[in-house]
Amino acid sequence: MTHAKESLTLLYRGSLSSCNYACEYCPFGKTAFDVEALKADSLELERFVNHIEQGQYADLSLMFIPWGEALIHKHYQQAMIRLSRVFAIRTVVTQTSLTVRPDWLRDSHAEKIAFWCTFHPTQTTLDAFLSRLDVLNVRSIRYSVGIVGRDDFYDVGLQLRKKLPPHVALWVNPLDDDIDAYTPDRIKQWSQIDPVFSHTAKKRLTKDTKCRCGTSVFTVSGNGDMRRCPFVNEIIGNLYENEIPTITEHCPNEQCNCYIGYAHWESDSFRDMYGDNILVRSAKS
Repeated sequence: MTHAKESLTLLYRGSLSSCNYACEYCPFGKTAFDVEALKADSLELERFVNHIEQGQYADLSLMFIPWGEALIHKHYQQAMIRLSRVFAIRTVVTQTSLTVRPDWLRDSHAEKIAFWCTFHPTQTTLDAFLSRLDVLNVRSIRYSVGIVGRDDFYDVGLQLRKKLPPHVALWVNPLDDDIDAYTPDRIKQWSQIDPVFSHTAKKRLTKDTKCRCGTSVFTVSGNGDMRRCPFVNEIIGNLYENEIPTITEHCPNEQCNCYIGYAHWESDSFRDMYGDNILVRSAKS
């Protein structure tokens, strides 16, 4: 039986590997829908939720990080509703393009639900995206909004910033395979939309540095295998079979290029910026 651990964060990634969008800059949109993979994913997620509901954790934050869009599938909607009712859970977060109106949230404990909502201008309109955000506003759901830092998205990004409530964070994701293309002038430009873009659009050399991944933050796969983070393949335990492990070694990777990894890097200041909202990617409450 897995032992409880204070202030534990689990990043869950099951077998889901498809998306209903087809953004050319995103690997999620290049994976074909697989019925069998979806069935496996549903069974895996049911097992995971059942495990969390057993109540052996004292203080738990969860984030779903699938290789695709989760919330078009009812088993993820139901999982978020059920998990929001677990006393020990601080927050349950998922990445989403918000393509389905989140009316299903009526059955959740809203104070524990949170979203990263990414706007993809080639796949939907600004008005349609904002109308789905209105559902979150009405239900007082915490969320942040993202957009990819492509030059052709800049103007609509400015429009989005103007139409969002002032307290809602709008973050710009740099194109990781072209990070050197963000010149000081481009960084200054994007910072008009995202004030912390200069802190995001840089290389992070992480080898042999300290990270919370492996001590209080772990990635869990559909079968329960645990890794220190999504970007290190070594399996260090199994959620359903072993105690929560602790990894004392420092980061083995040369670089970390994704927020879901470097948000937990000890040498960075995102925890100072976001506090308990670090998974939501928004300002401190």
